[in-house]
Amino acid sequence: MTKHALLALPATKKIQGSDGRNAARHAPGRGGVRRSGRRVLDVGCGYGRLLALLQAAGLEPTGVDLNPEIVAANRKAGLSCISTDEFESSNDGTM
Repeated sequence: MTKHALLALPATKKIQGSDGRNAARHAPGRGGVRRSGRRVLDVGCGYGRLLALLQAAGLEPTGVDLNPEIVAANRKAGLSCISTDEFESSNDGTM
């Protein structure tokens, strides 16, 4: 059985900032705790700002989005992202 992490970050101006450096302060793994190997699912991931932060923090995020153009842009940026159709058809127990 695969264990999944539920991650909730507070919605603050620093997390929503556009420079990424402020948002990174709130990313998991801060304070000397590395959580490598932890999988996170970001449903409605948009253009992957949170995906990039989670990946930089040593987590294994996968984004899900309805818009195929957004999914393609995230993949091009090196982020793991699938469409909602791919997510719904996934029955292999990995999600």
